[in-house]
Amino acid sequence: MSTVFGLILAYLVGSISLARLATRSAEVDITAVGSGNPGATNVARALGKKAGAAVLVGDLLKGVIGSLLGMWLISDGGIEAGFLGGAAAVVGHCLPVWYRFRGGKGVATAGGMLLVNAWVLSLVLTVIWAAMIRTVKISSVASLTVVTLAVPGVWVTTGSTGATVVMAGVAVLVVARHRENIARLLAGSEGKVV
Repeated sequence: MSTVFGLILAYLVGSISLARLATRSAEVDITAVGSGNPGATNVARALGKKAGAAVLVGDLLKGVIGSLLGMWLISDGGIEAGFLGGAAAVVGHCLPVWYRFRGGKGVATAGGMLLVNAWVLSLVLTVIWAAMIRTVKISSVASLTVVTLAVPGVWVTTGSTGATVVMAGVAVLVVARHRENIARLLAGSEGKVV
């Protein structure tokens, strides 16, 4: 019973849309501006870098809290429980029940999950992401690269098949949430980070 409760609670934490809350106070509908994505990058485009950074940190914390809830409430604990709780938060972020399952891309929340469960890998992937943002200047390319690298990275750093499978599921969800970005990349029309 505690496993189900832990996953539901982590999902509900993940489903809090910080992008929508931040832009509502500025009387902006984040789903009607820019890319329409309720995430940190679109908030930064709509309201500036400080607002985008605040949403980024908040979305990261959702993955942290989800992972900690998993470790605390899921039976048998262990690293797999942390990954499961974090994954539930990512699902909540991407598919929030409050917004008809139309949420963000899940990258920052997945980053929070990795920060708790594989912090060295999290730091390495953050450096790769930042380097790609500086060079390629396309957020989706950096995000898709690091989420893909996270799957073998979890295997190498944890040695856990269960954690790797959970990370693979998260990666599939994040890539699926980027389908419009992928289409724009193929068309050569994806926006750059300024």
